[in-house]
Amino acid sequence: MEIKGTSIPVEAAQVLLEMIQSGVIKAGSQLPPERSLQKQLGISRVSLREALNILEVLKVVKRRAGKGSMVQDINIDTFLDPGQLAKHVTLGERDLLLDLMDFRLVIECHAASLAAERINQHYLDQLQTALFDMRNAHDTHDDGKFIDSDFMFHQVLAWATRSHVYQRIFYLIHSLLRTSLQRTVRQVGAYERAIREHEAVLDAIEAGDAQGARQAMEQHLADVRADLERSVD
Repeated sequence: MEIKGTSIPVEAAQVLLEMIQSGVIKAGSQLPPERSLQKQLGISRVSLREALNILEVLKVVKRRAGKGSMVQDINIDTFLDPGQLAKHVTLGERDLLLDLMDFRLVIECHAASLAAERINQHYLDQLQTALFDMRNAHDTHDDGKFIDSDFMFHQVLAWATRSHVYQRIFYLIHSLLRTSLQRTVRQVGAYERAIREHEAVLDAIEAGDAQGARQAMEQHLADVRADLERSVD
């Protein structure tokens, strides 16, 4: 396996998360040694450690100095407790929003691939409607409608996974997602690029192309994160 993506640490974190979710790596077990993971994923030691940092923030693994990383037996209700998310507000809005984007890069890219495999016509129609509304908001220069339509696209995608966990995650982060959209929508070219990138995600989902949907979403979220970094500097 060789990882080649927009963000190697993020993609590596996605791969490890899927291995844990699928049971390839069991909860309560220790992750393979770093050297073994580097070889398996085809990434550098620095990239692997950044990926493990992401999983530690998500409370998926617990790293112990000199003892490796332990996969946590996650109680999903605790993991998705709104009170836990609220504690991170103390980081300040800038760091919180950037942390959110790192979180979305791990979670939402996988959600896009699941949607490509599981979506039905009802949710396809809703994604198409959200994209149509984004185009209309662009034509009328209506920032509020554009944000609402962009938000709806991602919400429908969460529903289309048919995963209660993904749906609940989206519910918990929706207010932060709106804040990040408000910060980036007025940047030069943001409308046009967002529409193109959502079209690419939808095209892949319609084609049942899970890998293509993942890659399109990864590109979109990486660009949004870059916009967000510029907006909060």
